[in-house]
Amino acid sequence: MPGSPFGKYLLYERIAAGGMAEIYRAKYVAAAGVTKQVVIKKILPHYAGNRSFVSMFINEAKIAVGLSHGNIAQVFDFGEIDGEYFLAMEYVHGQTVSKILRRAREKGLRVPPPYAVFIATEMCRGLHYAHTRVDEQQRPLNIVHRDVSPQNIIVSYEGQVKIVDFGIAKARSASDADKTQAGAIKGKYVYFSPEQARAKDLDGRSDVFATAIVLYEMVCGRLPFDGKMVEVLNKIVRGDFPKPSSINPEVDPKLEGILLKALAVNREDRYASSLAFQEALTEYLVAVSPRFNQHSLAQLVDYLFSEELAQEGREVSLPSSFMEQLNRWKDSELTRAPPVPMADPDDVSEITNADRRSAKVQRISRVAEFTDNHTAPHHTRSAFRGTRVKLLVAVGGFVAAAALGGGAVLFLGRASSYAIKITSAPAGVEVKLDGVPTQKHTPTTITDIPADRPHLIELSTPGMKTWSKQVEPLRGETVSVEAVMEPAPIEDGKPPEALGTTDDRSARDEVPAPGFTAPVATMANTELRLEAAAIALSIPASRAARTRLDPAKTYKLTVEGAAALDDVTRTRGCFYFLERTRSGGGPAFGWIGPRDSIKITDTRVLYGFVVDPTPGDNSGAMTLTASDGKTLINLQVNARLNAVFPDSARGARFTGLGERTALQLELQGKAEFGPGQGAVDRAIYWYDGTVDLKALEKNPDLTHGVLRSGEKVTLENPAQVVLFVPDDDTGDNAGAMAASVRAARK
Repeated sequence: MPGSPFGKYLLYERIAAGGMAEIYRAKYVAAAGVTKQVVIKKILPHYAGNRSFVSMFINEAKIAVGLSHGNIAQVFDFGEIDGEYFLAMEYVHGQTVSKILRRAREKGLRVPPPYAVFIATEMCRGLHYAHTRVDEQQRPLNIVHRDVSPQNIIVSYEGQVKIVDFGIAKARSASDADKTQAGAIKGKYVYFSPEQARAKDLDGRSDVFATAIVLYEMVCGRLPFDGKMVEVLNKIVRGDFPKPSSINPEVDPKLEGILLKALAVNREDRYASSLAFQEALTEYLVAVSPRFNQHSLAQLVDYLFSEELAQEGREVSLPSSFMEQLNRWKDSELTRAPPVPMADPDDVSEITNADRRSAKVQRISRVAEFTDNHTAPHHTRSAFRGTRVKLLVAVGGFVAAAALGGGAVLFLGRASSYAIKITSAPAGVEVKLDGVPTQKHTPTTITDIPADRPHLIELSTPGMKTWSKQVEPLRGETVSVEAVMEPAPIEDGKPPEALGTTDDRSARDEVPAPGFTAPVATMANTELRLEAAAIALSIPASRAARTRLDPAKTYKLTVEGAAALDDVTRTRGCFYFLERTRSGGGPAFGWIGPRDSIKITDTRVLYGFVVDPTPGDNSGAMTLTASDGKTLINLQVNARLNAVFPDSARGARFTGLGERTALQLELQGKAEFGPGQGAVDRAIYWYDGTVDLKALEKNPDLTHGVLRSGEKVTLENPAQVVLFVPDDDTGDNAGAMAASVRAARK
């Protein structure tokens, strides 16, 4: 894939985007063909004119460029190119701790304590280095990271632990303008220290507290403080959190004691420094696993992300001993298996070639689909194929195992248990196993299920019929069950039950608007109030393609090309969003098709995107062209890389529609979406369900578009409908629109 020139760098794919900055995988091009893979962090265009944010970004550069340590991602370069401030950083080939936690949950694990402790130890090393830096006159810089969180810790595939993002770090500087304001509350509030929650002056012990929260989250599988911002901050300043052993009974009392000391409300009672915290953790790790090292951690990351590595062409070969120990560590809330002692990864008496072959992950899939017979061909655009149930059996081909990396190699024969991975539409429904609540909600994996008989899975949630399936045992394997819930019948005179959503923003920088959650309704003939603060989706922070324009010029937009959104659906156009220089210009977004020509003015950035919640099977691209009559600016909109869709905390949803024959979607009213757009009377809609192939061939863009207030659009056999409004700043919105879904008139 050719790179996009950016000064002396070539930008490739955008790998992350936050509320104010974005990160690209890039290549540094030096003389004589010498290149180096790097990461470029750029301020989003919307914030380029924000002096306080640019000052904070420059402050990050000043701090980070001066840091050189094995546990801190190195910053090589800083500057401004064509009005865009950037940092050039070390490229770390690996995964963030947040992704490691998420993938571990998907595989039915908590991060095993020795791995979690090793990560925390390495974090402490890097933080202690930053905390003790001095300037040229040997005066302490008093650097405090202030945003220690799983998102800012990367573990490489070689087992290296790197701290990133000193964007809100505080350090002593000659100029107050270069410092983060004292008293400002910044960072992810669920990782705040008590003094940070009180907006007090901070020192390195604040980062000690945050590191302890990350360690707690790794060993317990949940945060010590969770909930809405005000609730969380009150808990933090009171020290109100469950002891680790009450969440995970397998937590060693010695490790719990270390955690509780690091999480002391009074910082005088905490470890005096990250070094002291590191020494306590190191002493514990040496006691439980004296030979645990970086290579041990690399094995875990390789295991969790073996599919990603396979896509890169890298073969993952893991010792059978590692796999067996990992299986024993898998979260078993049903069986409450006793803890297994930690073995040393290097203490291996013998590993045979047969063991090595059996340790390689071999995937064999058998898919059995049970579908209703239809007289006419249909295409289901749901990830769960409408009302069908799909059974996926993934077989792992390893059988020989022993203690992790150590001890004699044992042959265990066929496993006596198996696992069931459960997903559903809608997600978040309660799961029962053999009639007993598991305290789990979909998507989830139940592990260590006895393989001596079939087991009954039941899913239930308000407003939906209970779904059940008897799952046959497959020893040592994982059975994936995907279910589509059907709406429960409505009693006469009783309105349909609405489902609330949880605004899960614990790991985000932006604070959710108070009192707002994404509106959801579960049946037809239901109206939703669309709060502007809840249905707005930030396009600058999304995966949308982007190019700069001259706001003084008038451009004509056209599009050409086609893309596939799955194995059947094609699109010949895309959505666009305009980042304007003036206020109140009206809706800044729309849909453009192959026959359209749209005039735009006062635009400094043009975005292009498709709407799709599952872009992994997309292919192809459209070219969005802006012409001022003299020059052409082409923006490639890739259907896979530039797919946008609101998560559960954004957008409005009608779910559980049951794929009725035809429904009408209507929008009413208008709402304020900040200075860039002003009053907006339209929204993007998207729906999935069983769509007639003939209708889809006639209109490939049948399942999405822009709906204006007062208009109605007919939806063919919808299962769910999603609406949202693209925006450049989701924090300055007010008012609400209304949407309804009703049976279409014949």
